[in-house]
Amino acid sequence: MERMNPVKLENVNCEICGKRETTILFKARDYCHELPGEFNVSRCSNCGLAYLNPRPTKEGMEVYYPEGYAPHKRMGGVGDIRFQQRLLGFFIKFHGGELRTLWRLKPGKILDVGCGGGMYLKALKERGWTVYGVDASAVATQRARALGLNNIFTGELHEARHPDNLFDAILMRHSLEHMPHPSETLAEVHRILRPGGAVLIVAPNFQSTEARLFKQHWYQIDAPRHFYFLEHSTIRNLLHKHNFRITTYSFSSRPFSSFVKSITYGTTSKVIKRLLDNTISYIISHVIFWPWHRDTSMVVLAKK
Repeated sequence: MERMNPVKLENVNCEICGKRETTILFKARDYCHELPGEFNVSRCSNCGLAYLNPRPTKEGMEVYYPEGYAPHKRMGGVGDIRFQQRLLGFFIKFHGGELRTLWRLKPGKILDVGCGGGMYLKALKERGWTVYGVDASAVATQRARALGLNNIFTGELHEARHPDNLFDAILMRHSLEHMPHPSETLAEVHRILRPGGAVLIVAPNFQSTEARLFKQHWYQIDAPRHFYFLEHSTIRNLLHKHNFRITTYSFSSRPFSSFVKSITYGTTSKVIKRLLDNTISYIISHVIFWPWHRDTSMVVLAKK
């Protein structure tokens, strides 16, 4: 039986080529928060971009970012923020994570688009960068300011009205797939990035082993919060459309495996869910299932 969608939906054209014709790959739903609705993950018949179509309108999306949404969730207190910051700082110092691509760049002005609670900006500030952030969530930006970060804007990127050629680098870590119009976003990124400046994009890899194995149950589908499902060819075409030149392309995996989460999304057994959905299982699976989730995310560095 088809699920009724509780909010108004809109049909959109392809962000790369502007065509409307698509092929439905599968139907997805919100496994994370178990909110109602069923959504088509479709592929453009012309250029191959995969995206949600139709999708909730801007007003309707408020339903799908509930109070418990992890990137926007309030911390328990200042002590919790400091503990998480120390943990992240330790990880970045000794591994670099997805940000290690930035380490060979000379520190300057950097903007984090979709900065969330600002922990990555705090780590960058400690490495000598002058940091700026933008996020649509007031809860998230309040958390960022609590870390002592002052240049934080609440709203959409274009609403911040940054001057031309202001930034030496721009970070988009797991944010581009949330953007209603990623092509417009990248046009704005190009405008405010100085000539020769770099944009670092980290996004789920729709060509990954996990994505092909789990399909609609893949943890990184996250419908309907993720509007776009990017691959090497489509992120390359988006960047080339706005005169960016890709200089490095690599993969990364999540600190805790999304492999187990994808299994729990695909089973109806409450026993299996209880056995697997815990931190110990995530850590074990991160080691055991490494060959299957090492390419979960794409890490793309491009220059203006």
